[in-house]
Amino acid sequence: MTTFIITCLFFSHQAFAKGLHFGIISAIEDKIDELREESTEIPKPEKLPYIKLYSDPSPFNQKIPADAEVDPNSDVMLQSLKDAFEEGEFYGAQKEWTVPVYFVDENTPRYDVKLTADWALARFLKDVPIPDFAEPDPEEDGEMAIIDTSTGCEYDFWQARKKSGKWSASWANAIPCEGDGIYPKGMSCRGAGFALLAGVIEKMLFLRGPVCNLIPIWI
Repeated sequence: MTTFIITCLFFSHQAFAKGLHFGIISAIEDKIDELREESTEIPKPEKLPYIKLYSDPSPFNQKIPADAEVDPNSDVMLQSLKDAFEEGEFYGAQKEWTVPVYFVDENTPRYDVKLTADWALARFLKDVPIPDFAEPDPEEDGEMAIIDTSTGCEYDFWQARKKSGKWSASWANAIPCEGDGIYPKGMSCRGAGFALLAGVIEKMLFLRGPVCNLIPIWI
């Protein structure tokens, strides 16, 4: 039996948001109850700013057309999802195996992040704004995303960690929020080459009804 893990994130209106793995949609968690450490320099914001993710032509902002071609194996794949759910093998995860997201600005401390993967195309991602209270996901992937509202840039991290006041990651990269959400040559923190936040649905849009645009699924 195939085991499915599908990511779902919800945009928060709290100080920062952590991803939820839930179902087929991506969004950012609505509320975080705890922080392992408090900021000693710049306090967490009371509210998150709104920033549009990716351009209108981006596949992540396109509605699926009514006449879209359906995969000939669609019924089989959907039945597999249903079977996995009924047999308890359709998992949701909260606060682990997720993507914590932080909004920053020109006042946020900046770091040169050391890149440690042997295949990394650079040794550092320089001048990256990271708030004092930032924490990557605690599991092996150690993912984290940062949106710089002053520059419109999204920073993505894979296996990020902070030690002795310095940040490192196996890989990290940056992409403009006004781009298409797809990294050139696939050099992202996702195997698919997508930005970590590509496919994220704002919670209020989700609550209004069916989601009709492209969303990523991890199986």
